[in-house]
Amino acid sequence: MEQYYNGAIKIRNRKVEMKWTGEYATHVLENYNKKDGIHDLKHNEIQQLLKKSKYKKHRKRSYRAIGTYNDIEYTTVFILTNKYAVIKTCYRYR
Repeated sequence: MEQYYNGAIKIRNRKVEMKWTGEYATHVLENYNKKDGIHDLKHNEIQQLLKKSKYKKHRKRSYRAIGTYNDIEYTTVFILTNKYAVIKTCYRYR
């Protein structure tokens, strides 16, 4: 599968490039295509949201970012590695 690199975020006093792996990108696309109202952001919208969000550590390497896009709150989950922030999923915050 292809891997996509787009944008960067600043976290823990360093700049980290955002990365889409094929598995997670496919997961986000499948959720978007369901039209369930919970996963209603496209890949580029998720990246824009992540750049403006506030981050909070969730587990060992996993982080949650909460931000607003079009006046709706979303949670984005990503994994922080040495070089990249690998985006896992994004959904409406309830």
